[in-house]
Amino acid sequence: MKTRISTTLLLAVLAAVASAHAQQVETIQRTSPPAYPASNGVAPVGYAQRFAVTADGNLVEIGDRAYPQGYADPDAQGLGVDQVANLTYEGDGTQTPANGAAGGSCCSNGCCPTSCCQECCEPFWAHRTSVFAEALYLKPRGADVANAQPQNGIGPTAVPFGTVSSNSPTYSPGFRIGATFALDRCSSIYTAYTYFQAESNGSLFVNPPLVDHSLVTLPQIGTAASDGLASFSRMNIRFQFVDVDYRRLIRGGRNWYLNYAVGARYANLQQLFRQAQVIGPTMTGVTSNVGLDAAGARVGLLGARKAANRGVYLYGNAFADILVGNFRSSYMQANSLSGVQGFNNWQNFRPVPILEYELGLGWVSPNGRWQFAGGYYFAAWFNCVTNSNAIQAVQTSNYVNVGNAITFDGLVLRGQRLW
Repeated sequence: MKTRISTTLLLAVLAAVASAHAQQVETIQRTSPPAYPASNGVAPVGYAQRFAVTADGNLVEIGDRAYPQGYADPDAQGLGVDQVANLTYEGDGTQTPANGAAGGSCCSNGCCPTSCCQECCEPFWAHRTSVFAEALYLKPRGADVANAQPQNGIGPTAVPFGTVSSNSPTYSPGFRIGATFALDRCSSIYTAYTYFQAESNGSLFVNPPLVDHSLVTLPQIGTAASDGLASFSRMNIRFQFVDVDYRRLIRGGRNWYLNYAVGARYANLQQLFRQAQVIGPTMTGVTSNVGLDAAGARVGLLGARKAANRGVYLYGNAFADILVGNFRSSYMQANSLSGVQGFNNWQNFRPVPILEYELGLGWVSPNGRWQFAGGYYFAAWFNCVTNSNAIQAVQTSNYVNVGNAITFDGLVLRGQRLW
């Protein structure tokens, strides 16, 4: 009887030891990194220490520092175990996933949200090569031209008698196109071209005894060239940007990132104004053009925060540009009978700081290959010469402290394809 009890206890102990050994072998298999394709399945020195095991049993990359297998430093490069579920292995994405699924076909089929493909998808913070296109819908402010007003009487005794006619552009479309070239997962080169144009047409009609008094003609010519019964005006403003930036990750987590950018910008600004005033059988025309070519450095910050387990994210960026350039203005007044009555050309080299920011909401596709976003954009150009400034300078022969700020604000819609 005692012999049977001893035999039973011995068998139970041996079974427990065998079970513990099997569990240890399974744990070792789960904490071993996948085969490394570039070395024919043999992991290079230190490769195993680049991975840790998350709560769901998947292997994730934790950085370049050495760690025991299965251990993750929560402060490693700002990425703890709870933040790195979307990190990827080094290699081309063809190695065996940690859960034992077959090599990278899941990634190519675009099912990255599933556990079989967590090892293939790039993290939210990673820099990636992409192309993008943006639609702009902006309104210029600060570049308006007040060009005519109704008044009762002629000469110095005349008084205003009605609404001033002013060219003030409304919201108009523009676009931005560009590409990002990833240098590695933490840095990239960004290039973009931006174009925007807005126009405004105006007219003013009066009946005697009122007159249509021009606010943009030369006062030295006399009232005969300034007062009529009708006037027509047109204004155009447009700008172009060419940007090249180097962007790098400052810090990032599973669902957020913060990058800095340093680069260069070329800016072109054009403002055109025309007025035609009907004076009896004749017509007096005024033309004023202001142009700018400027270039300089720019710095900025870009960040985003994504909802957990969702594709929706909030984003924001802010830039400061320190540009220098040459403003060129030209003015001419001419009458259909007497010809050119006055003209002027003026240039001024000056700094033109630009501050801009953008805030909005975006969505990234489950496989991370597409992003769509929309937001509010605001840009302020400081120390600019406008048509109103240039015309007033010609009328008063005073070119001191000529300039003011021009702003552009409105909506931005973006579509982006990533690789």
